[in-house]
Amino acid sequence: MNRLTYLITSLFLAILATSHAFSEEAITTIREVPGDYRVNAGDLLEIKVFGADELNQSVKVTSGGIILLPLVGPITVEGLSELEIKEKIEGLLAEELIQQPQVIVTVREAGRVFIGGLVRLPKDVSLRPGTTLTNAISQAGGFDKDANVTEIRFLRKGERVAVIDVESILTGKTEDPILRDGDAIYVEEAKNFYIEGYVRKPGAFPYKKGMTLLKAIGFAGGIDDIGKTSGIQISRQEKGGFEKITVDYGKIKTGKAEDIFIEKEDIIYVPRSYLASFIRGLFFTVGIGDRHSVGVNPSPWVTR
Repeated sequence: MNRLTYLITSLFLAILATSHAFSEEAITTIREVPGDYRVNAGDLLEIKVFGADELNQSVKVTSGGIILLPLVGPITVEGLSELEIKEKIEGLLAEELIQQPQVIVTVREAGRVFIGGLVRLPKDVSLRPGTTLTNAISQAGGFDKDANVTEIRFLRKGERVAVIDVESILTGKTEDPILRDGDAIYVEEAKNFYIEGYVRKPGAFPYKKGMTLLKAIGFAGGIDDIGKTSGIQISRQEKGGFEKITVDYGKIKTGKAEDIFIEKEDIIYVPRSYLASFIRGLFFTVGIGDRHSVGVNPSPWVTR
């Protein structure tokens, strides 16, 4: 990462750290799609004139909103659409005795955005009219394997930081926001939740927004043969320590209790059923038991 990219990334992270709230209103604002793109200062235009190759060129709109073309001189284009610029150039060329001039005007670059964090190629990305957030991330090489794709940080000048769920965009649940010059996107590392105790595959699992306890335990392969479905404990980090939440998985699974949402960094502990363990031990004595007969050490995360 070069020094400029490093400085931009550091600045963006500092803004994130000092932002007190994420604005839902900002997410709505960035979805607004202009029906016809209007050229701005700094845009790069490609001009093609049929039958007059010497007039073909790429020109950048000056800070004053002007482009300079052979034969016709300076033209004010800021605030105009591609079609309006085309018609304006054709009219000026006709005044220079070019018969029925045919011009194509294309906006090749409409500003730049910065994409940092866990993408494969963090960098400034050039925009074309209509470039969306997912288009820009593709230009940056796509997400890194450890990226948090459900909580992308998005910053637009004059607005608060917004949080965007790319999975929701890809499944068609939300719109893909159109980007503007100066936007900044930062992709953070995915957060985990943890399942310990008497499940089939204890360990760390990637957290996704909207994850419930039933889904979380499913990631761990379900409750072990000697796991206890009641008295499951969730340790949740709060200011000043951990909050302990006790839930009954059996009641949730049978619809007698409401499933609960888990949060990032939650530690879920499934306790041991001593009755099931005792029965398993009896089977073990006749040679058909397995590792569960000798028990599993309880999680160090939970105070019993």
